[in-house]
Amino acid sequence: MYQEKEFYTSGELAKLSGVSYKTIRHYVEKGLLSPMKIADNGYKIFGKEAVRDLQRILMLKYLDFPLEEIREMMRAGEEMVSLEKQEYLIREKIIHLNEALDALKEIRRSKSDEQWERMIGILQMTSRKEEIQRQYLQSKNLQQRINIHAYSTAKEDWFEWLFRKAELEEGMQVLDVGCGTAVLWEKMHDRIPYNTKIVLTDESQGMLDSAEENLRRFGEEFAQRGIQFVYQRMNACEISMDSLFDRVLANHMLYHIPDTERPAVLEKLSGLLKADGKFVASTVGETNMSELYELLADFDDQAGAPGWIIEGFSLENGKKQLSPYFGKVRRYEQKNDLLVPDAEVVYNYVRSLPGAIGQMAEKKEQKLRKFLKEKISAENPFFIHKSTGVFVAEH
Repeated sequence: MYQEKEFYTSGELAKLSGVSYKTIRHYVEKGLLSPMKIADNGYKIFGKEAVRDLQRILMLKYLDFPLEEIREMMRAGEEMVSLEKQEYLIREKIIHLNEALDALKEIRRSKSDEQWERMIGILQMTSRKEEIQRQYLQSKNLQQRINIHAYSTAKEDWFEWLFRKAELEEGMQVLDVGCGTAVLWEKMHDRIPYNTKIVLTDESQGMLDSAEENLRRFGEEFAQRGIQFVYQRMNACEISMDSLFDRVLANHMLYHIPDTERPAVLEKLSGLLKADGKFVASTVGETNMSELYELLADFDDQAGAPGWIIEGFSLENGKKQLSPYFGKVRRYEQKNDLLVPDAEVVYNYVRSLPGAIGQMAEKKEQKLRKFLKEKISAENPFFIHKSTGVFVAEH
């Protein structure tokens, strides 16, 4: 049994954790561990906090996070790598491993002439889901994607436009599925009607933590106006509620749900809507940000638009998917392009994307940054067409 100490040398930390002295030194060099002081003999002396930090580092490394990403998480604050978060990450890992096991069993049960097609389909589904889970655990990635939209040319802000389409009224009950960091409610905090109850759900605890943090500063204002927020960690595919809602929102998230599971999710969400309620689902179209993906293809011919977004649930195919569950479906598209004068904003957006594009941006960071700076500047802002809109559906 180990005795807790006030101070530890590098060698003691290594022995305590089962890693090598060289590993401890590497973590110090990478800025992941910081000694409290350096003794006269040159030994690095660490406090008890270093033991906790080392535990987090090793756990996140075990969960396949690269050291650079771990360092960002550590710098973002303790809440990003809390025991609760580690528990969530492990559970997600277990879920993915179980899905992989089920997929293998399904392939083995298939006829030989069906195995290849089934194998490819399962491969795409599981790899996409794991990458999304991994990316979205850090709300920073979502914020980086939001930042680029500050350069919109639209007459009306996207969130104001979207909020108007929801047509909220006093006393309503609202369900926001896949709420992310609750940026819609943060931006529109002063326009939420009195006595509104809003249930925010997301499968990522990190997102919910950020959502609660973003809305906390409006707590007194919300209390005075009778506005209540409820936070529930819940996967959209397993959503279950005890009450019905006047509005159900699913903004820029339905394309994350695998094609095979989306019909069941839409049926569930339709069932959670009151008879006179409205379902509001925003998404993108086939030409969304096409100029950006063309630019990236010039840099790397392997980089292209993430097809699973527009193939999954888009402005072009959304109405067909919603119609079996709603009697009336209307589509609205906002004219909302971007004119971006900052290459760094574009790089951060690309780096934050899940999947191959984000990985490419990380791997070729210096070259891509240089390439973007040659193409984008205040004198030569980069035009990006946005194809974004919303479906409003009713029974």
